[in-house]
Amino acid sequence: MPDSSSILDQAINGSIETLQSLKKLEPEVARAADFITDCLTKRSKLLVCGNGGSASDAAHFATELVVRFAKDRPAYPAICLTGDGGLLTAAGNDYGFDEIFARQVAAFGVPGDLLICLTRKRISFFFTLSARRWSRVSRKSNPWRKAMRRAAGTAATTDSLRFFQETVAFAIQLPPLICC
Repeated sequence: MPDSSSILDQAINGSIETLQSLKKLEPEVARAADFITDCLTKRSKLLVCGNGGSASDAAHFATELVVRFAKDRPAYPAICLTGDGGLLTAAGNDYGFDEIFARQVAAFGVPGDLLICLTRKRISFFFTLSARRWSRVSRKSNPWRKAMRRAAGTAATTDSLRFFQETVAFAIQLPPLICC
């Protein structure tokens, strides 16, 4: 049976190493926070989605912007696209699972809004469709695209998906601190 003290030590060291890898993403995180700040100060809204466990991260991120994070402040408009089970299953049934977020982007997105797709693994096809639909709505590319690709590359270099998931949970709390 493994020594629990050794397992704890390895887990802590793995978390520290993975969090330190965020320094490589500093320009992208700062750029993303700037896009979020610009969007929110113009009273545009964030459309946030995620697949699997990242759906919960998307809900958490949107909730902290609408309700509060660290201090009382005005509510910011953020919509989590993963929260309506009826809408998700109807879109999946009628248009296919790949369209569940793209359909919502077409319905709720207007120029000036920002689409944020969270994932812990590779960028999935329905994110690609959502980003394409977003480009048609906003007439510009998704500003998080480069950061998502770099983050996906960072995930591939980590020893454990578990540590990367901890990093995602940490990283999504940075923009509300920086911009709000």
